[in-house]
Amino acid sequence: FQIVSTALNLRRKGREFGLSMNRMRAAVAHFVATYSRPDLTWGDIARLRGMTKLPIVLKGIRRADDARMAKDHGIDGIVVSNHGGRQVDGEGATLDALPRVVEASEGLTVLLDSGIRSGSDVAKALALNPTRAQPHNILAVFALAPTDYTSMIVSGATYATLLPYCDGDVQNLMGAYVFDDSRGEPGGPHFQILAMGANHNYFNTVWTSDDWTLYGSRNEPHCGANAATSARDTPEGQRAFGEFFMASFFRYFVGGEADYAAYWTGRSEVPASACPDGIAPCEARYHLSIQSAPQDTLLLDATPATTATSSNALDLPVILEGFSAFGTCTATGADGSGCESADPTFSTADQLVLSWDAPARYLSELGRLDARDYDTLSLRIGVSHGDVDNAGGQDFHIALSDAAGSRAALAASDFSLALFDPPGDAYADGGAEKTTLNAVRIPLEAFSGVDLSKLTQLELIFDQTPVGTVQLTDLMFQHVLP
Repeated sequence: FQIVSTALNLRRKGREFGLSMNRMRAAVAHFVATYSRPDLTWGDIARLRGMTKLPIVLKGIRRADDARMAKDHGIDGIVVSNHGGRQVDGEGATLDALPRVVEASEGLTVLLDSGIRSGSDVAKALALNPTRAQPHNILAVFALAPTDYTSMIVSGATYATLLPYCDGDVQNLMGAYVFDDSRGEPGGPHFQILAMGANHNYFNTVWTSDDWTLYGSRNEPHCGANAATSARDTPEGQRAFGEFFMASFFRYFVGGEADYAAYWTGRSEVPASACPDGIAPCEARYHLSIQSAPQDTLLLDATPATTATSSNALDLPVILEGFSAFGTCTATGADGSGCESADPTFSTADQLVLSWDAPARYLSELGRLDARDYDTLSLRIGVSHGDVDNAGGQDFHIALSDAAGSRAALAASDFSLALFDPPGDAYADGGAEKTTLNAVRIPLEAFSGVDLSKLTQLELIFDQTPVGTVQLTDLMFQHVLP
């Protein structure tokens, strides 16, 4: 009965598209002839092994006995794959096959393929891994322009997400939600990179259309490729910096190579090879935020809406002086609404919103805090595009004081270019303008003359511009150096 029912449903579906049963049978036969080689045997592997000393990697392994056979026949590596489950629907998940293949491979290099087709799939694999009876030893994950429809929380590994500012397919920068929602999770550090001229598709060599046009026009002043003021990366340039970020990330956090450790610890900018036309510096094009592992952070203020205007994470007073308005907001995520000062804001973190039209100060009492276990003071901040007075960007001072009365104040702009006015036409009209939260990081060694073992106050002093509005969160001390 099941076979008859299936045949009838297939015939009905074929009629919808004007296909006879014979034509559908022919299509299946063509597919099988194109994508399968039933005449291949293990003998062909042995023959190939005898022809070359180059490494041979065998794709399509999902069974333990096949993994052992591959090793016996001199294979150097295997790819756990179901050859794209979209074509052979119902195949077993490669993530389920991975443990038995790894166990049977006895030291062979094992790669994972199929079912991991996007940044969101990468994040899902990482998020689900701790729930397995035998979690995989995942060291690091790089999510390139991921989606996030399920409020994923990733933990247990070093994690990075890249946000293309000119993305038209994922124009609401969902990777920022994963970064925000996963703060404080165990594992390695987490990173967010905002790439100001990138889109979703130019990282590919095959899927190369300009997906910005799915949302905005080619004449949009920042992201439109035809605009005289366009800040877009070329496909070749985008692949070049994508290669730098991904290769250096995995070489450092998986391979242990230290050549680019300075970038991933926030102490250097990208090399010239990652800049447009190979010309450095280009730090304004890539904004790196770092969230160290919980054991390497001391949170001062994550700006929870209930307490951010009165007390910090140390349960000590916060004092706001001279602001024309202040409060908190939380964007909803998908559409970026929730922060009146900047709609949309693509972040799910609670944020402190500060507006001033005269010098103003945020003061956080620290008691006699010992911060010698940390090397960096950081916060994430965004310039509110809803305030027209922010057109030239912003700046402010960050100050630390100690119990002996010593004080050092430093300009945020000397350490970060994150205080930019978000470029582009209005988002609601198909433009690129949107507020994101990016890091200001200051090495603690820069606060010369201050005793880091007895800190009493931290100040944010808004005295560099006469008026403005910013949104901020994640004020903390971090240990980011190796």
